[in-house]
Order: sequence, then C-alpha cells, then structure tokens
Amino acid sequence: MGLAAGDTVTVHDLLIGLLLPSGNDAARTLARVAGERLATPRELPPRERFLARMQAKAAELGLEQTIVRTPDGDDVPGQVTSARDLAQLARAVLADSELATIVAMREAHIRVGGPNARILTLTNTNELLGHLGVIGIKTGTSPAAGQCLVAAWRTLDERLYLAVILGSQDRYSDLRALIAWVTAATGSAPNP
Repeated sequence: MGLAAGDTVTVHDLLIGLLLPSGNDAARTLARVAGERLATPRELPPRERFLARMQAKAAELGLEQTIVRTPDGDDVPGQVTSARDLAQLARAVLADSELATIVAMREAHIRVGGPNARILTLTNTNELLGHLGVIGIKTGTSPAAGQCLVAAWRTLDERLYLAVILGSQDRYSDLRALIAWVTAATGSAPNP
C-alpha cells in the first residue's frame, strides 16, 4: 500500500489497501489497531490479541482447516488454510456489503493524512476483474503457495460461481479455463 510512519488513514481505506494491492502494511496496521481495542486477552500484545480474535472468527465462519499465525498471510511455519476454507471465507466477504464493494473495485484513490499528506492510487491485483463476469475477490502469491486466486463471477442468468485456485503457474489462464468449463457444462454464460 505504501504507508510510512506518521501517516493517517481510515479503517475503510486500510481495508481497500489490504484487499486491492495486497498491502501487507495495511494488514499489519489493522491488526495493531484492532488488537489495541480488544479487551481480552489483556496479557497478550495487541497483534497477538488480534490474531486470537482472527482465529476465533475463522472458527465462527466454519474455517476448520485454517490456522492463522500472521495478519498478512506471509509464509510462516504452521500457518495454513484450504481451498474449502477460502471458498467459505469468500462467501462471507460477498455477504458483507462493504467488503463486497471493495473487492469489486478496479482502482481506488485514498487520502493519506499526516506530515506526508498525499493521495494514493491503489489498483486491484486481479487482472480479470470486470471481465468474464468476474466481480472479485482476492489474489495472493508467495514462494510456498505459488500464484493463488479466489474469484467470483456472475453469469447472464445471475448465478454466482466461486473458484479457488492454489499453487498455480498462471492463475488467470486457470480461471479462464474454469469459467469456460462452467459455461460449457451449465450453459450459463458469464455476464460481461
């Protein structure tokens, strides 16, 4: 996202910074600020309070194979998830109007306050957003996971489909192939 010490931004803009350009700085800032506001467990530092709450929320959402160790999804020992859990999380994101709106943005301009006040232009890393009916959701890349993509698309008959692509060499070609397969199998064409 490009934040520096002394910058001020809204929580909403941090969510945009997290979800569009995969801003790890936004994830860490959200974790710290949210952790400071959580009352328990008080013996833990703010980041760890946030991670404990994040793990509890994962359980509430039915994410049975997800273990959270960092707020930004970095490759660390013991941090795992599954395609099933990512699909479940995607459904929760799309059910939240604020998050669904954010993941559908191709670009956003956010105001950063502080001694280095400026406007940041943030671009969604999902190259297929707005094409083939794709309405979101999130890309991810790491050495251990490879190219990943959780995508949602709508069809002309208003069906919603989700795809979770993990460990890909070319996530966009893989998604195009999945959309073509769904179209052929169901006759339900993407909503361009």
